[in-house]
Amino acid sequence: MEKLQSSTIKIPVKMTFTDEGISFFIKSGKKLKKYKMANNSERYGASFESINAQTLQRMIHLGYIRDIEMSRPEFLSKRQDIMDLSKLISYGTFYRRFDELVFDLLIGSPFIKHWNRTHPGNLIYDQSPFSESHLVAYTKDNYKVVQQVKNNIMDPLVKSITSSDLDIREKNTKIFLCEKYLDKIRPLGWFIFIKFFEEEGFEQTLTKVRQLLVEFIDKSKITEYLALIVMELLLYGENKNIQKFVMERYQGRMDPKQVLYDDDVRAMLVNEMAQREENLYLNWHLSPRKNNLLSRSKLQLSIYNNVADFEFFKENVNDKKNLNLKRKSLLDFYKDNSQSSGMSDLGLYYLSYLSDECQKVGLYLESLVSQIANSDRTVMTLSLLI
Repeated sequence: MEKLQSSTIKIPVKMTFTDEGISFFIKSGKKLKKYKMANNSERYGASFESINAQTLQRMIHLGYIRDIEMSRPEFLSKRQDIMDLSKLISYGTFYRRFDELVFDLLIGSPFIKHWNRTHPGNLIYDQSPFSESHLVAYTKDNYKVVQQVKNNIMDPLVKSITSSDLDIREKNTKIFLCEKYLDKIRPLGWFIFIKFFEEEGFEQTLTKVRQLLVEFIDKSKITEYLALIVMELLLYGENKNIQKFVMERYQGRMDPKQVLYDDDVRAMLVNEMAQREENLYLNWHLSPRKNNLLSRSKLQLSIYNNVADFEFFKENVNDKKNLNLKRKSLLDFYKDNSQSSGMSDLGLYYLSYLSDECQKVGLYLESLVSQIANSDRTVMTLSLLI
């Protein structure tokens, strides 16, 4: 569940926008700049010192955001903000994909197909020329029908959840997510629900939406795992960057391993790295909005660092992610090992677990280590197909 410490994420980021996002901001009078990203591409966007959680998810839902990127020499001091941001982005992506698939079900339903055949001058499809304000007002005016539709979808699920062996916290989380996902259905979707509420084939469509909702509630647990692995992989990259900086800057006058355990020395090094812009980069890349069942959405996160030995890093990652560590869940493994000192590559062990957990809920996770051409910058990329 989106349990955040604050409704505002207080960490500077750059955002680049899709064509839809660029168009929206230009029409709103917002000045956009061209930014050079960690992968050396140049995109139009804006920078923010902090992010409002609700605004961020709204922009994700509308398909305005292409990339979210931050850079700094260390991330440990911003652990909670980064994990909160990761969850916001992941949940926002799941909410958007659920809405896309629900809308696809509605457009493919027998009652909409019949309507479009018999009303060729007033077709209902994803680009229907309805004004947003009209659709929102129509939904509010038909609040009772909206509630009835929600109840028809949710009641069997709530009954199943409350009678299960889950603890009270897990039950409340699942019920909360039921409501949250349904609230993310676009206004045109609710217009269709309301207008065709009594049409033949409506109940069968509701059943399909309910099945889809069950699937996405199961998928949602991946957001928590992903937030954990992002932070651990950042810590791994942070430590490697600091060690590389010590070796190059002090050339044997400091032990690159010991500095990781001395808070004062580490702070001094981080400050020096910040002045020299020896940064680690974290980038989230969101795929464009889609409106069909066959084309899957992708959430991609990349961590860019300056690891001294690319081939060693690549082999280390591949070795860890292919380990057969299925005796515990990812979360259990994290709880058992999060206090373990000296295990700076803990995040690499998570890859095996995360891939396994994704497969269980119909997601596909791909991890890849690469290097930017003509650069010593190494990229660790996780791609989640939804």
